[in-house]
Amino acid sequence: MERVTYHGEFVHVDGIELDVVHGRREPRHVPIMIGATGDKMMEMTGEIADGCVLNYCVPPEYNINALQLLEAGAKKAGRSLKDLDTPQLVVCSVDHDHDRAIDTTRELLTQYLAQQPHIAKSLRCV
Repeated sequence: MERVTYHGEFVHVDGIELDVVHGRREPRHVPIMIGATGDKMMEMTGEIADGCVLNYCVPPEYNINALQLLEAGAKKAGRSLKDLDTPQLVVCSVDHDHDRAIDTTRELLTQYLAQQPHIAKSLRCV
């Protein structure tokens, strides 16, 4: 909530401030959540962020490993795993027709693995 001047490599601003028309103007904490997937990023997330959004379509072993890495990173910053928020994305396929719900799930998983193989690989799904 103060005027800022910044001259970086790509960004140059002079005397800018947030334009708050309605609402509170006092500073407040905005949590930093990172959607890490790889091991190094997961550990760094535990060290620098307020939490990690854990991915979906993953085996239980992925979550166990992710929490261990987050904890290792948190320890580097003098914190514990309990200091981090760790929500997990969950995908559901709901339909009155069981077979249609299963087919929709197959479609989603196929699309996920085909369009984002780097993520699937880092999640140890393929």
